[in-house]
Amino acid sequence: MTSIANILREEDIEGFIQLGAPSDEYNSEASKIATAICRLGNDFSEAQVAKVLEEVWKDSFGLLSTEDIEARRTAFQCVARRIMFEAKQLDGKQGLRAREGMMYFQKGDRISFIPSDPWDFVTVNGSGPFLGTVAAMNEANHREMFVKLDKHLQYAGIEADYFYVSNRFVGQKFIISHQDIPCDFCSMLESEIGSLVAEPSPLAGRLFSLGSISWISAPE
Repeated sequence: MTSIANILREEDIEGFIQLGAPSDEYNSEASKIATAICRLGNDFSEAQVAKVLEEVWKDSFGLLSTEDIEARRTAFQCVARRIMFEAKQLDGKQGLRAREGMMYFQKGDRISFIPSDPWDFVTVNGSGPFLGTVAAMNEANHREMFVKLDKHLQYAGIEADYFYVSNRFVGQKFIISHQDIPCDFCSMLESEIGSLVAEPSPLAGRLFSLGSISWISAPE
């Protein structure tokens, strides 16, 4: 699934990418948009997504006048339309998975991770998206899992490719949907992965990041 961050980068509403800004220029806005869409539930409209974009842009870029909003109206609608298209594309995959009784992320699923914080983590590793595989899922609650990324990430002298991932919204589960899911990431050792996913302890010497995760595909 094309992530919201990718769509924002390609559409480049403010023209910053064209002027030479880094590719992660809109990652912060992408995270805010993903969070807002999650709160809409699974049944949302293009108009609602466009409204989310408008509110995020007002907050991020200080758009105060009606003229500022109207100047970007077409761009907001274009981005909203692309997000809805991706949602419909994923609906087919989601429907197949539902018929098989597997609505939740499962071990072996391919995922995409986009970091948002800390900012210098993104500076060191790039803006992503980083691809990976679900290495283990807590089948008891579907709210936490282990992920192995295809690429080693590093920050403050720590390197890792295994991460403990928890949904940023308390009580929310990793359900396959057409939205990026805001998450907290904490680095792991491969030896720590067991049948029950649990937050690693002690926390010293871990790599932490905030970001979003999206479902790409089931195992081949």
